[in-house]
Amino acid sequence: MKNSKEDAVKNDPVLDTTMKTILALMEMHKIGGYLILVSKSHSRYSFHMPKWTKVHIDEAKDQIRMLCKREDFTSQESWADSMEDMVHFVHQMRDLSRTCFKTFEMLVARLGEYLEVNHGANKGRVDGPESKPDE
Repeated sequence: MKNSKEDAVKNDPVLDTTMKTILALMEMHKIGGYLILVSKSHSRYSFHMPKWTKVHIDEAKDQIRMLCKREDFTSQESWADSMEDMVHFVHQMRDLSRTCFKTFEMLVARLGEYLEVNHGANKGRVDGPESKPDE
């Protein structure tokens, strides 16, 4: 869940500042989600799970934890409300992630129609200046 140690060494202060600013706004407005930020040289991602989701990412243990046992709540109603919020959050994140993934898969396929791209962990490389002819 953490960025690799190699990524941590390669620092982009603009991305780091932007990430912190957006996460602070998300916290202030109690909005959950994940961010993917990409500059010309670096990329960053981060998850933010507000307290109302009852979902917590424990990066130290590389675990996702959820508070969902009935005995952890003061009433059946508070448990049911919390579970409804959690299910809403998790499913929306999954569904929107799928949509985003499909969009970028289409973009990658479209690029492949015109360019040969070798994408590594850091930056992609275009092989050869030629592109496929228009059809």
